[in-house]
Amino acid sequence: MEKRTAQELASGRYNADFYIRDRSPNIPQMALLVFAVFAIAAFTTFTVDEKLALTALLFVLFGCVSWYATLNVRNNHDLVQATEFQNAMFASALGMNHDFTFIVSLTDKRIFYLDRPFQTVFPNFFKQESRTLETFFEQAQVSQENQLAFVALIGKDSVQNLILDMKPAEASFKVAIAIEPIPRPKGFVLVRGRKI
Repeated sequence: MEKRTAQELASGRYNADFYIRDRSPNIPQMALLVFAVFAIAAFTTFTVDEKLALTALLFVLFGCVSWYATLNVRNNHDLVQATEFQNAMFASALGMNHDFTFIVSLTDKRIFYLDRPFQTVFPNFFKQESRTLETFFEQAQVSQENQLAFVALIGKDSVQNLILDMKPAEASFKVAIAIEPIPRPKGFVLVRGRKI
């Protein structure tokens, strides 16, 4: 799956339903803190005559900055771990009772998300540079008629079902496809497949 930053997801390219939360401290706050430390250090350099007092003050100031930076890194690490746990749980729940799951962007027909079982059913898909719906159809050897039907159904704003013949490798099988539009953010469709 291609990596996408939160900035790209929040851009108008996908949808305005997704907002990035402002988490403190941000870069201007860190810059202000570093500037304050250097200003105090410069002020004390010219006003304090004793080297021991100046050295102690500088150690305290740099210690405070280090403590603040360490707390920020730890909070970010905790946030990443919580997000990864939730992502694993949601991905497992999303694909329950299905053989594969993926999410398609309606704007450019790119496959935005693939679950682990998808990688098992379509192992050659990841060798392709382009991860679009068209590439998926080629890998699964879906007929032109079924491709057109599939594309027509993902454009509808309701839950749709479709039966497709697929042959991703040597094995050939029928797949019941469930197509569900994602309400928020708009512009994405959830596709789940189950072998019949």
